[in-house]
Amino acid sequence: MAEHNSSADGLPLGYKLRTGGVTAGAFPTSSQIARALVAAAKARVPIKFTAGLHHPIRQFRDEVNTKMHGFLNMLGAAVLAAEHQWDEEQTSKLLEDENAASFSFSNDSFAWREWKIATDQIKARRQLVISFGSCSFDEPREDLRALEL
Repeated sequence: MAEHNSSADGLPLGYKLRTGGVTAGAFPTSSQIARALVAAAKARVPIKFTAGLHHPIRQFRDEVNTKMHGFLNMLGAAVLAAEHQWDEEQTSKLLEDENAASFSFSNDSFAWREWKIATDQIKARRQLVISFGSCSFDEPREDLRALEL
């Protein structure tokens, strides 16, 4: 895809990473996701996420009997890994964080712990970190409100 994108005149190719489903086995590990995020950032291949991203922060859910990935974890890991050239180990740490207090927002940046990315850099990363999908509209919004985000 990277080779095509470097020589193509049309729209770039990208890929969709499935991050969950209705059974525990449908959820990739944080390590698998980190490998995909780091590879996409290095190759400058656009990526979007689908399935299982109903909640902002990673958490165990009885309905699937596993930990579901959080969309803030996923999007944060994608942009911070690209911005700071993280390796898979560092990227996995953010993906596995279950503490909402680790994430912060201001008018000019997003931060996870001591790692920050400026809002203008997030906008630039939107060419590579396209979107995420959830089969729920209300759950993500309700969870963000509960976290006062």
